[in-house]
Amino acid sequence: MDEQDNSALPPSWSALSDARALRTQLRTGQPITETSEALAELVTAGLVKYDPHSGAHFAVDVRQAGRERMRTVHSDMRSQLAELEAVIRLVATEGARGGSSGVSTGVERIAHHSQVTPLVVAHAEAATSHTYTAHPIPRSPELVRNALRTDLAILRRGVAMRVIYLDSARARPAEQEYAASISQFGGQVRTALPPFERMIVIDDSVVFLSDPCGDPDSKPALMITHPSLVATFVAFYRQQWDAAEPWMGEARPADETAFTPRARRILRRLREGKAFKSIATELDVSPSTVYGDMEKLYIATGAHGPFALGAWSESAEGRRVLGTDA
Repeated sequence: MDEQDNSALPPSWSALSDARALRTQLRTGQPITETSEALAELVTAGLVKYDPHSGAHFAVDVRQAGRERMRTVHSDMRSQLAELEAVIRLVATEGARGGSSGVSTGVERIAHHSQVTPLVVAHAEAATSHTYTAHPIPRSPELVRNALRTDLAILRRGVAMRVIYLDSARARPAEQEYAASISQFGGQVRTALPPFERMIVIDDSVVFLSDPCGDPDSKPALMITHPSLVATFVAFYRQQWDAAEPWMGEARPADETAFTPRARRILRRLREGKAFKSIATELDVSPSTVYGDMEKLYIATGAHGPFALGAWSESAEGRRVLGTDA
């Protein structure tokens, strides 16, 4: 039990032999009477807690500690993301002022995605050191396949690559193929839970961001070249990267705990073409309850809409998971 529990600790703990031994001591019920650096390390990591009523420390299950740590990380990321979005809005505003006055601010606004894509590709193909990207919105299979061709060509030139996808990408075939292929050529792919910022970093000299001040239907972007601004966004990208989980394209089975009896009934009625409000009335639940179940199904299957979810439920994997009860 203790050996199995310690084996679940992060690799970075391999050097902390004192902390590992101390944790094992706590898990076997042996009292700890003195404070130490190893004990402080365990408490900081959330692997040990102090009970003021008994005056004793106790070991926390690794999985529980991991969940609490992820909640803290995600809370911190949300706060940092809110601050970053405020900076992006300020940058976009200043960029617009500079452009109208003819003064270069190192911020260029690109009004339409039809102009953004070729500009990004051109900079990426000219990269000499690295490209970092983050995609918090699901991409179509066609777009993922096109990106794979472009990115493999970049990797073959010896340019390092980091890519962050949504956690739900682990259940989508196009992203699975992308991550497996990129990994084979030395690229690195990670996945993260939202929220995180969409971003493209090239050679730490240019950063592309979504423009929050433009027409959202046009998918406008900002191209940042001002050195201090680039450094700010690069630092934030690295924070997002550190919070993400490595992935080499392995398929993740659907989380079958999401397929409750009610969720299965919702799926069946979606296939019948019924609307959310109609489903809620029929099942005698609120529309928000139906939406909540749908969100869990999206995460479990990797689908990103009712039609995609319906297609998944008709697939071989969907039929296997749902059986004859769906």
